[in-house]
Amino acid sequence: MSTCTLLDRLNAGETVFGLFSPYSDVCLAQMAASTGADFIIFDAEHGYVSDLDIPGLALAAEREDCTALVRVPQIEPRTIGRFLDNGAAGIVAPMVNSAADAKALKEALYYPPKGSRGLAPTKNMGFVLGDAVATQILQANNSVLSIAQIETKEAVENLDEILMDENLNVIFVGPADLSTSLGHAMDFDNPMVISTLMEVAQKVNASDKHLGILAQTSEQIQMTHMMGARFIAGYIDTVISTGCQSYLTGARTVIEQQGGQDGRIGGVV
Repeated sequence: MSTCTLLDRLNAGETVFGLFSPYSDVCLAQMAASTGADFIIFDAEHGYVSDLDIPGLALAAEREDCTALVRVPQIEPRTIGRFLDNGAAGIVAPMVNSAADAKALKEALYYPPKGSRGLAPTKNMGFVLGDAVATQILQANNSVLSIAQIETKEAVENLDEILMDENLNVIFVGPADLSTSLGHAMDFDNPMVISTLMEVAQKVNASDKHLGILAQTSEQIQMTHMMGARFIAGYIDTVISTGCQSYLTGARTVIEQQGGQDGRIGGVV
């Protein structure tokens, strides 16, 4: 799925689902993409992903019609540029706390005159800069997905100014860091955390941006979707761990229900 298609679906009011993956393994990326994920965010902030991993990871995702995004470690032009050059269709920027941070993200994401991204004959440009370079630049600027993470008390206080940046596509809430910043780490039932999430949701929904959020359980997904979230992602390691636990618990339960008896028939396996 191309970034334009992903953004078009959001603009049409659809909800898209994806996964955060901290892993650089190409086979795991393709397996995750083949499950029907609309996008995968390869995590270079907390994960094991480098810019050199992106060509393979992006191709693996694209093979399954899944959009490859990258969460960068920080808003830094050269870092963001290398991930985009190597095949990322968009960037998730952590700790966007101010209008200045949003502007810095814009400068790194877009080629001039919209931003100040450096130009080179890289993968995203088809390895060639020729007579069609002006068209290539326009296409790149129109297709890159810009996602700002709101995950601190400071960011919430500055949200009105951040939302004024016309180049942001998705405002993505990081509940873990946001709850920690509010003094209630991982306590998602805390009234202050809930009211802050509602405040963010109301402001984003009233803007031309799309609301994104990390949600792991069906209950969290239901609640955040009711708040207006249309860009929803879960951690792949949590999904895998939960799936493995479910399988093993079910397997052991079956054996326990049989009284732990040997399941062989007539002594033959």
